[in-house]
Amino acid sequence: MSVVHPREVWKSALLDSAAAVVFIHNHPSGDPAPSREDRDCTNRLVEASKILGIRVLDHIVFGENDYFSFADAGLLTQKLSSIRETHGSKGVVFFHFPGIYFARSRSM
Repeated sequence: MSVVHPREVWKSALLDSAAAVVFIHNHPSGDPAPSREDRDCTNRLVEASKILGIRVLDHIVFGENDYFSFADAGLLTQKLSSIRETHGSKGVVFFHFPGIYFARSRSM
């Protein structure tokens, strides 16, 4: 288990002037069910997003043959359509934590 610090996660989003983010990570065990740490971390990141004005669209946990989506489970309420209405063509930044990997998508 790795500790995720919101300051590190949000750094790239801020530098890229992101309108929204999607967090992704995998569970090497193969079970995509979110851990208590996953839920707590997501809650901290969502709270920080409210202050920063950057929406969290989803947090997806990948397992061996399946995935868990916080948005699909109703644990996030922010929708991509409202991002488009609010921020136009600004990109969504996808983060894989605890690493530094991220990819940008500018075509919304």
